[in-house]
This record gives sequence, C-alpha cells and structure tokens, in this order.
Amino acid sequence: MVTKMKKMEIKVEKEDNQATVEITDEDLAIGYILRKELLKNSEVVFAGAIKPHPLVNNFKVQVETKKSDPIAQILASGDSAVEISEEILEKFTKSLKK
Repeated sequence: MVTKMKKMEIKVEKEDNQATVEITDEDLAIGYILRKELLKNSEVVFAGAIKPHPLVNNFKVQVETKKSDPIAQILASGDSAVEISEEILEKFTKSLKK
C-alpha cells in the first residue's frame, strides 16, 4: 500500500520580537506541541496556537520573545519536539518487541 503524503504549506510573518507561523494541511495538535515546547523556553514571553475556523484546514502559532529572534526560538522548540517524538517512538517500539 502506497500512501501519498500531504504537502503542508507554511507562511511566516515576523516583526521585531514577534512571529506568526501559519501551517496549512496539518493537524492543530502539531501547533499545541510546538506551543508547549516554546513555553518551556525562558526567552519566550508568549506562545499560542489557534485554529481560526473549524472548517478551514489551517492553524497559526504565535510567539513573542523577550529580545531574541522568535524564528530561532521556534526552530529550537521544533527540534526539541522532534527529539521527544523520536524518544516516544523508540520506547513504544521497544515495548512492542517484549
């Protein structure tokens, strides 16, 4: 069985220490995961994930930082989320082999 992957679209708006990332064709759960990782960062003042409308297939993640580049914080938080996901997958796979 071959599954065709959807092509997600990402739009980024940045102004000073604030950024909004709009992601299309992905689930809002990704936005919540990214938001949670952003809020762990001491440089982040605000992080939120919203779905503008239930019938529209997109969501936005907004972030505001103290002084640092918000895009750099989003990328670092995304990397952290990927690491956690890989750890969960590894533990899950090991538990299935028992």
